[in-house]
Amino acid sequence: MNRVLVECMQGIGDQIYSRPFVRLLARENEVYIKTVLPSLYSDIPGLRFLDPGIPSYRTQLKSFASTEVDFVKPVRFHRKINWHYGRIELKKQGIVSHLTEAFGFEPGIDIQFNLPCWDQADRIIDNMIYTSKKIAVVRPATIRKEWICSSRNANPDYINWCARMLKDAGYYVISIADCAIDEEWIDGEEPPADLKLHKGELGLIGTLSLLKRADIVVGGSGFIIPGTVSAQTNLFVIFGGRGEYDNPHKVFDLRMNMKKIGWAIPENFCRCNRMEHDCDKTIKNLDDQFFRFMRDIQ
Repeated sequence: MNRVLVECMQGIGDQIYSRPFVRLLARENEVYIKTVLPSLYSDIPGLRFLDPGIPSYRTQLKSFASTEVDFVKPVRFHRKINWHYGRIELKKQGIVSHLTEAFGFEPGIDIQFNLPCWDQADRIIDNMIYTSKKIAVVRPATIRKEWICSSRNANPDYINWCARMLKDAGYYVISIADCAIDEEWIDGEEPPADLKLHKGELGLIGTLSLLKRADIVVGGSGFIIPGTVSAQTNLFVIFGGRGEYDNPHKVFDLRMNMKKIGWAIPENFCRCNRMEHDCDKTIKNLDDQFFRFMRDIQ
């Protein structure tokens, strides 16, 4: 059996995207993984974890600090996989297609998007939410000082409008963020919600458990896309700008359950690759697209 080293990007969404491929690789190889978020791979049998060093990002550091993992010593590897991607890779294909290639699998290989079962986190979510209503999770657009990428954010008014429509439709709306003074803040007004968890109260694993419990998730481009797809929950994405990276062709894949995915995209969609740019984010027919998606998932 070959010993394979997998080195990961630190992004939360990036690592959720990689889960199906790590699982497939571990079926026939002795896989060692260097990741700052080992909890995301806790259900994959035989996986061995290498110490990744101190995480660079605030939310990853918080999650890493509470992770109980026994790291093993490095060994000699037969193969190394570094699936980092950027502009060059994504000009060619989408994220999932790039990962398929980077891990050495055939194009179109059957993969399954899911999340581990975290019993304790699931129980916490069950005890926190006292409602018989359907649950809608809303992810407001935020700005992070450590990685400012305001161009990809959706117009905050659109996210807030969807939250209001969901409340009016009888959903129990939960708004989630991990804000900290001078570190990360909500772009625009806070969404209307029955429960606002804007200080990272749930942590990463609790947040993903909440996505599994929800009936629908609404927000912009970011970790909620692979997170909600893997939670097998209905997802409506409102795209903003930076369309060279953040567009449906790059973040979605036909191997996902597309029946559970809907989106709205600006009429004059900006295809820039800039992290800060005054992209035109106007979506004139947001209401038509959102209500159509809501009818389709009933």
